[in-house]
Amino acid sequence: MLLGLVTVHSAAAQARSAGPTVNACPAPTASLAACFAVRRTDPAAVARQPGAATVPTGYGPADLRQAYALSSDSTATVAIVDAYDDPTAEQDLAVYRSQYGLAPCTAANGCFSKVNQSGASAPLPVPNAGWAGEISVDVDMVSAVCPHCHILLVEANSNGTGDLYAAEDQASANARFVSNSWGSLENPGELSADTHFEHPGVVITASTGDTGAGTLYPAASPQVTAVGGTTLQRSATPRGWTETAWSGAGSGCSGYEPRPSRQLSVATGCNGRAIADVSADADPSTGVAVYQTYGAGGWQVYGGTSVASPIVAGVYALGGVPGGADLPAAYPYTYPSALNDVTSGSNGSCGAPLCTAGPGWDGPTGLGTPAGTTAFSATHLWQFGVANGAWYADNVAAAPGGSAVGTPSVDSGATWVRGSDDHLREFVQQNGQWTVTDVTAATGVPVAGDPAAQGGGVYVRDTNDHLRQFYPSNGSWTAFDVTAASGVPIVGDLSLQSGGGGYAEDTNGHLRQFDVSNGVWVAFDVTAATGATIAGNPVTAAGVVYARDANNHLRQFFVSNGAWVTFDVSAATNALVVGDPALAGGVAYARSPSGDLLQFYVANGAWVVFDVTTATGVPIAGNPATVNGAEYARTASGHLVQFFVTGGKWVSFDVTAATGTPVSGDPLATGSAIWTT
Repeated sequence: MLLGLVTVHSAAAQARSAGPTVNACPAPTASLAACFAVRRTDPAAVARQPGAATVPTGYGPADLRQAYALSSDSTATVAIVDAYDDPTAEQDLAVYRSQYGLAPCTAANGCFSKVNQSGASAPLPVPNAGWAGEISVDVDMVSAVCPHCHILLVEANSNGTGDLYAAEDQASANARFVSNSWGSLENPGELSADTHFEHPGVVITASTGDTGAGTLYPAASPQVTAVGGTTLQRSATPRGWTETAWSGAGSGCSGYEPRPSRQLSVATGCNGRAIADVSADADPSTGVAVYQTYGAGGWQVYGGTSVASPIVAGVYALGGVPGGADLPAAYPYTYPSALNDVTSGSNGSCGAPLCTAGPGWDGPTGLGTPAGTTAFSATHLWQFGVANGAWYADNVAAAPGGSAVGTPSVDSGATWVRGSDDHLREFVQQNGQWTVTDVTAATGVPVAGDPAAQGGGVYVRDTNDHLRQFYPSNGSWTAFDVTAASGVPIVGDLSLQSGGGGYAEDTNGHLRQFDVSNGVWVAFDVTAATGATIAGNPVTAAGVVYARDANNHLRQFFVSNGAWVTFDVSAATNALVVGDPALAGGVAYARSPSGDLLQFYVANGAWVVFDVTTATGVPIAGNPATVNGAEYARTASGHLVQFFVTGGKWVSFDVTAATGTPVSGDPLATGSAIWTT
């Protein structure tokens, strides 16, 4: 007896795809999960019998890899968690891979393995025709996007959530990439179930469902990458493909889960967890070719977000192993410009952004679909420089230590950067190899800001807003609490002054000067002396401090006749700024509210402003950095760009285009290299 296939009778559900379809699994409950595979039954997608000469209907590996700009490969293991047994999974996978010229992936060659929820090869669960279709979709899609990935199929005893959670634990213990194309109704008990998906350094993807607006679990878990769905079609665009939100993709606000920190940067309309994070092809009308003989007659066309979840898990695998302490679900939020933004289509009547696709994040498609692997890879520390007349990009954080975030600092041959796990790390190159020291592990002090290194030590804000001074002493690292000594917590980062200490914004928006006086740390209140508050990180050189105030005015602070004074550069030039300024030889650079790179300087005794973006046509999206007469900044598309004057004119050079390496953080410019994440 074949169990599991459910015919779709609802007119509304039928309207979600072209032609009749069959859901592979019954609808979910709070305790019983459904798989989200949807099989087409229209004549154009009639199953092709084994041995037939015609090419299977539906997208194949070459289509998907072209649509999502995938050119790399990997031998990483991707785990698939499903319920019940597909007794012909390995044999069917062999037919699929042979059809498309993919190398065999078998138990005999170590590429394919199938275990029960306890990790044993026997006994396996009872077979189920519906879940067999789901399993066929999952193993075929991993093969399609990552041809040399190994596949671990973990079969739960049933579709009960307890059994599936046990299978999830087994999968995450044996693979760094796990796909889940199933879900149950949200309920209060999911908060305790989140522990089954809390595995740092492990990618866990979950389908958002196939019935339009609404939320399901585990896609609602903040620990997973919730994968929505699109309609993927060939087009005459430069990409060669277009995508719209699929009407069946799940989306919405979780009724129980908190808002993850990665979603604080996007407008979701939710107080808590918002679904989805990313998406991929899911519409059965633009479905994929799948080979299934248990419960079906061979070649089929499948859709549903069941297709999308293993595609995205495979893309993560192509992107490399995550940092051991990372939450890989946050990676796409670091590189949103490295995704195909889906801006049209809807899955319901709740409007934008939860039901209707638009620029940036939206419910049905999240941040977008894969455009290569950049958005699914750990954020690394990069060193950009010129060698033999050509720009290069050295992946420094490929050394042990995992991903990096923010802006690094360089001093005395060492580079310092905060990791995505809030650990401060020191990178040093020795004999051509990068080594890393985890200073947070050595001191027990996690950090929350960007470091400022000087004289072999480093200053950085910790997770309690305390300014810390890290330095080696007697062969071990020490973390001195400057805030505890001075009584002043900070926000943002310290700008170093010559000889130690520096300037930072305190928690009241006051500009503070931290320094040692008579052997004791003190924090002089520059704002109290001048009456001018600040609203960003200051920058200092030659005893002069520049900072942005709460009105987006660029201000200059300095000592005159023994007293601190402030000068409003924006008022003098009628130019507002956002972000933090950069300094070079008495000239200041900052970003305007419209994204223009502005140059501020004194000419004939008066402050003037020059618009570098107007001169070059290149807007910026981050804080600039300056060195050797050139400016560096990040664009909205994640390109590192160099601005400089030649022949009396400002020009720009796209370093990312020259090196193929996009960036997410603001650059640090030194005399010999540019550093960023």
